[in-house]
Amino acid sequence: MIIKNFQELASSFSKKVGLEIVEAGIKGVLPQKLVSGALCWDGKVLKIRRNRFPVNGRIFVVGFGKASGNMGCSVEKILGEKITYGVINTWKKYPLKRIKVNRVSHPVPDLRGLEGAKEILSLKNEYHIGKNDTVVCLISGGGSAMCPLPWEGLTLKMKQKVTELLLKSGANIQEINTVRKHISKIKGGRLAKHFYPARVISLIISDVMGNDLGSIASGPTHPDPTTFQDACRILKKYKLWNKIPKPVQNHIKNGILGKVPETPKTLKKVKNIIIGDNFSGIQEMAKKAEELGLYARVLDKNLQGEARETAKEFCEKIRKIKKSGVYLAGGETTVKLPKIHGKGGRNQEFVSWCLLFLRDLEGEWSLLSVASDGVDFISEAAGGIIDNTSWKKVKRKKINLKEFLKKHDSYHLLKKINSLVRTGYTGTNVCDWIVFVRV
Repeated sequence: MIIKNFQELASSFSKKVGLEIVEAGIKGVLPQKLVSGALCWDGKVLKIRRNRFPVNGRIFVVGFGKASGNMGCSVEKILGEKITYGVINTWKKYPLKRIKVNRVSHPVPDLRGLEGAKEILSLKNEYHIGKNDTVVCLISGGGSAMCPLPWEGLTLKMKQKVTELLLKSGANIQEINTVRKHISKIKGGRLAKHFYPARVISLIISDVMGNDLGSIASGPTHPDPTTFQDACRILKKYKLWNKIPKPVQNHIKNGILGKVPETPKTLKKVKNIIIGDNFSGIQEMAKKAEELGLYARVLDKNLQGEARETAKEFCEKIRKIKKSGVYLAGGETTVKLPKIHGKGGRNQEFVSWCLLFLRDLEGEWSLLSVASDGVDFISEAAGGIIDNTSWKKVKRKKINLKEFLKKHDSYHLLKKINSLVRTGYTGTNVCDWIVFVRV
């Protein structure tokens, strides 16, 4: 089982169904399944979905992101000795023979990620990669933090500071990545430009709703429509401009003035192919519900916004539901944290607010909100699960729910009522899912 405390949590029919649905969603977007279903090699031609790429030269593999390690395992299994060499930055080590794996940090970039990024760029000169060669790039969510290479004059510490400020500000992933792209030597299409004139083929597992190629891992192999002016606007929007390091301010100012080159707006010999995304998981979950003989319906394919407000809107939809079945949503909320706050993550926070909004909902039901990567900001929980008995537990234990919500301490709240979903690192990453089951 992927959900480690499945048996402990499955105390009712609705909870058991919800957990089985989430389990099916995660299994459906595991990189091994997605890569093997998309990539084929016949000794001369790389076939990826409906695309065919004749290979006359060498193949190199680079990658970064939470799912890139498992992606690399599958690619190496398919391509074998045809891979000349490769470098991947990800969360943990993998038993690869022709691809070097660097274990790096997320969500705040670290020195290991920086050195790994330098290794990836160094392949071009070290192996004299040219126009007949192919670079297969494995990209997944988390890639922005896992492959950091600040622009000249900027340091990793500065980038860490900017990332931390943005994560706590409530900025969405597109806004965070717009800023990241403009202080990086890799993001915003710069990686593909670096390897030109070699052909670059990116296999992408998307963690961005709407699958905006410019936002997934900050779009390292996709032309970047955003500008230094956009980055400045976002930092000012969240009142961060005067909090970021001075050299970063000056770099962005110089970019606006044209003294630092913009991210590339066009790229040659690049193909980006999405092989899995959040909706891929939703489809697997709906399929599982039908296998269980239950009605399935997708309520929202793009759930975004601050966790509290999003939970309120979602619960309003739920209250209108009378028909038994499984109701699904996908997306990624945000949490704006005060300087002093408790422990938790966006899914735990979402579920905790739903507990308040649904405390008087009648009948048997359950609700889960889970991060597909298994890490809901903290590694101890993938998310949370509540049902029609949860409010009774809160009252019985004399828990001050509103006080926990005020402190953003959803982890300890859900722990007290045995409502944390634990998976550990799943090896994939396609945002979050919400599952509501009505019996």
